[in-house]
Amino acid sequence: MGAAHVENALNLACRATLSGRGPSHLTMPVDLQSLPLKSDLRSERNVPEHVSTARGRAALTPPDAALSQATSILNAGKKICILAGRGSLDAKDELSEVAELLQAPVAKALLGKAAMSDLHPHCTGGVGLLGTSPSQDALADCDTLLIVGTSFPYVEFYPKPGKARGVQIDNDGERIGLRYPVECGLIGDAAATLRALVPRLERRTDDAFLKSIQKGIAAWRKDLDEVPFGTPR
Repeated sequence: MGAAHVENALNLACRATLSGRGPSHLTMPVDLQSLPLKSDLRSERNVPEHVSTARGRAALTPPDAALSQATSILNAGKKICILAGRGSLDAKDELSEVAELLQAPVAKALLGKAAMSDLHPHCTGGVGLLGTSPSQDALADCDTLLIVGTSFPYVEFYPKPGKARGVQIDNDGERIGLRYPVECGLIGDAAATLRALVPRLERRTDDAFLKSIQKGIAAWRKDLDEVPFGTPR
């Protein structure tokens, strides 16, 4: 491998990270890093710019039986909470629609911060060490948990095992039930899976749980507004 091959290697590393949704590590010797690009000759098969930066996405949908099982659990819930992560970033509209159907507060893992605006009426903000009290209240008090596109690692912030029934959506089957003992795992793209669930879900009219969490959100924001500017929060 020479300096002219670095572009190819970096491209492969980026593709592996994006497709596998995990880290990639590229190691290059120091002497190679210091080589000027023009000093290296490409092989005949190393054609410049022969790769594309376009990214393909798989929109997999779980089988009908799994969707039916998940629907049954979610429709039976009285106090439903959604935990959204990085896998929800391309499912913002679907996430909002499902939250409204279920009258569910939405807590966000750090990597899912952009999945829903903090000002959305269903959003409780972050969860965990950098999270909010309303998010923790929603997770602690819910009887049903829908995990969308996250394997948030800090298990102490989840409901106690057995406290809430669980449904998890993830495109990686190895992550289903990794942090919380869910009853139903839906392996598929978050947006496609949520869209498949929407027509099956019953629109809830009881919003008592959501309203109780919203009161906590209002109090949390009021407390933040009272903190002098520049004071560590």
